[in-house]
Amino acid sequence: MRKVSFYILLAIVLFATACQNPDNKTKKPDNGSDYPEYTSELTKHILANPDDANALFERAVNLFDHGDDSLAYLDIKKTIELAPDNSVYYLAYGEIAYRNNEIADAQTAIKHAIELDPKFKEAYLRLARIQFDLKDFNACNKTLETLSLKVGELPDSYFIFGLIKKELGDTSSAIANFRKTVALDNDYFDAYMQLGLLFGAQKNKLGIDYLNNAVRIHENSTEALYARGKLYQDLGAYKNATEDYDRIVTLNPDYAAAYYNVGWINFRVEHFERAIEYFNKAVIADEEYADAYYMRGLSYQALGNNSEARRNYQACLKLNPEHKLAGEMMQLISSNP
Repeated sequence: MRKVSFYILLAIVLFATACQNPDNKTKKPDNGSDYPEYTSELTKHILANPDDANALFERAVNLFDHGDDSLAYLDIKKTIELAPDNSVYYLAYGEIAYRNNEIADAQTAIKHAIELDPKFKEAYLRLARIQFDLKDFNACNKTLETLSLKVGELPDSYFIFGLIKKELGDTSSAIANFRKTVALDNDYFDAYMQLGLLFGAQKNKLGIDYLNNAVRIHENSTEALYARGKLYQDLGAYKNATEDYDRIVTLNPDYAAAYYNVGWINFRVEHFERAIEYFNKAVIADEEYADAYYMRGLSYQALGNNSEARRNYQACLKLNPEHKLAGEMMQLISSNP
């Protein structure tokens, strides 16, 4: 889901006329000592100009971007006190409050942003996403429907509609909404990903086309490459799958699932020694990868090395005592040493 950039919001504010309330004063922080060094210049300015809403907003954004959420929350509340009629400030307030787990406060702030600007599409979309995250799908639908009436059809609206339908198990409606999303925005990465995953779950090769678009947009996305590789794998296109997995581990040498899948492919075509090499890489990347130990055990067993197979099944069961297949193979080896 696309989030509103606070840098964009900041640009909007800096180029707009700040609406301030001169009768509502804020207290200066104690010498700015509570604020981190990276805000020092802004803090000096705010100490000298405590009623500068733009500066407080900028510092709130800076703090938020650095993960100093509590201080950002204090600053954005002071900003609102100084500029109670600024819809952009209220949207930022909602975003910061939400990350501080002040859920009701967040929704109230964003709804007020909409009251101040009934065509503020970013506020509608953020509210809808919060409602979706809270699984309040009826409220989310109403927010999106109001947005469509006030602003018109938007790709982001259809995307969230699609997420709701997917969450409710209505796959065909989800697909229809994600398709509308990409019809309105041919570079909507997340919608292509959703379409690829939904068709991939059905082992439908149409998913490859959508994932190709996702890779077109973000060529180094390990998420997109993995989804495409897995669908190639499920469709039996092992060469294509291996190419995607190899590309992933070039981008991220610790991507254990990619090593595992190449190992699985080699096991499937009975290249057992090569499979072991990849399962080795998988457990180096993730020492707790129970399935990798299991598959390495199967590979050793296929080569007639039951002692190594047993060692790997034991390692798998130590990590996951409920691993049924590893338990069954241990029993088989024990009965046929």
